[in-house]
Amino acid sequence: MSADTLCWTDIPVTNLDRAIKFYSAILGREVSKMSEGGFQYGLLPHEEQNASGCLCVGGDSVGDKNQPSQIGPLIYLSVEGRLDEAVKTAKANGGKVLLQEKHHKGDDVAKGAVHAPQPGKKPHLAKKKQAPVAQESSAVKSAAPAKPEPKPDPTELEKSLAVLAKLRELEFHSRGNIEKLAELSLTIEDELKQKPFVEPIGTLYATQDAFHSKIVVLIADYEAECERLKSTG
Repeated sequence: MSADTLCWTDIPVTNLDRAIKFYSAILGREVSKMSEGGFQYGLLPHEEQNASGCLCVGGDSVGDKNQPSQIGPLIYLSVEGRLDEAVKTAKANGGKVLLQEKHHKGDDVAKGAVHAPQPGKKPHLAKKKQAPVAQESSAVKSAAPAKPEPKPDPTELEKSLAVLAKLRELEFHSRGNIEKLAELSLTIEDELKQKPFVEPIGTLYATQDAFHSKIVVLIADYEAECERLKSTG
């Protein structure tokens, strides 16, 4: 039995020759045009045993009503080691980048180890107040009794997990908003040709994407805090 859960995929296209040229450029390997059983398709490059797929016009697919769409399963194609080149090639061949690639270089970068000064705020230096010099007293003051450490709140973990669940819910809806904005952006720019709204929808998309990146980092930090509370409980 094959170890691959997914064994094949049909990628619907409207123009087979154009799609073969596009995907060949993106993958950096030739997509072969094949003919079988009275229909033509573009065979994606693959090794002998690995799962793959093909490009096919809707009527030539088993699902004869398949059409390119922004809604449905996401298919990830391997461009290992040449991501930047693939992105440039996509743009050069009429493609559009909907999500910018994210490079993870460690916790310091992901969590923002260096913070820039906030705009509109000047650096603030605390002024030192000159206190009058008190004469030393020969009397030895007795040390103040140590205050007892506060007892941990037994409900803190439960409340923290509830907060974590709400943060995850926000992240889920944020991801959905990004997908909807990407779809609206394509509709406004490519289908309706409403140029005055291209930049505003793009700005809104960028804002939502920035929010999503921050909430992902916050969730990771809060998950670590919940784990700490579990270990101390």
